[in-house]
Amino acid sequence: MTHLSNDELLAAAEGGDHTSHLRTCDSCRTRVDELRRVLQLASEVTVPEPSPLFWAHFSDRVHQAVAAEPAPQSSWRFNFAWTASVVGALAIIVIGVAVTLRTAQPVAPVAPVATADVAAAGESLPSLSDDPTWALMGELASQIDWEDAGEAGLIARPGSAELALLQMSADERRQVVELLQLELQKTKSL
Repeated sequence: MTHLSNDELLAAAEGGDHTSHLRTCDSCRTRVDELRRVLQLASEVTVPEPSPLFWAHFSDRVHQAVAAEPAPQSSWRFNFAWTASVVGALAIIVIGVAVTLRTAQPVAPVAPVATADVAAAGESLPSLSDDPTWALMGELASQIDWEDAGEAGLIARPGSAELALLQMSADERRQVVELLQLELQKTKSL
């Protein structure tokens, strides 16, 4: 049989509803009777009211004790930590604003290139098939599969071409346009 908890015993002593358990459990009934006697005795005790001067003197004593306390001294550690926190927060805010407000530089419009200029540009460019660096890159690229390239971060992300173009000078962008137009002409002639 489970006995009443201390809270339940007190509730029963104050008139709570645990009568079904108390009818069958002598131990709990005895404890509840003892609690009722204690509560009865406590209610009969009269506590004298303090004199009216007590509260006035009490207030003065509290005031004097507070005045006698030394002023809290700030430690340099607290000031340093607080200052470092504020500086760190400001740095994060400044960096965040700088990154957010950074606007892309507008790409200057490129004048259309005449067909003769495109052909001349194609003739003046070196052939990539003769370049040993490109041959090495082609050989290395042929040895890696698509999934491994993705895991290594070698696959271009959306917007990376636009970002690369924005980082080029105006002369470099003009050369890219010329190369693209040359390649377009080659595909049209096929």
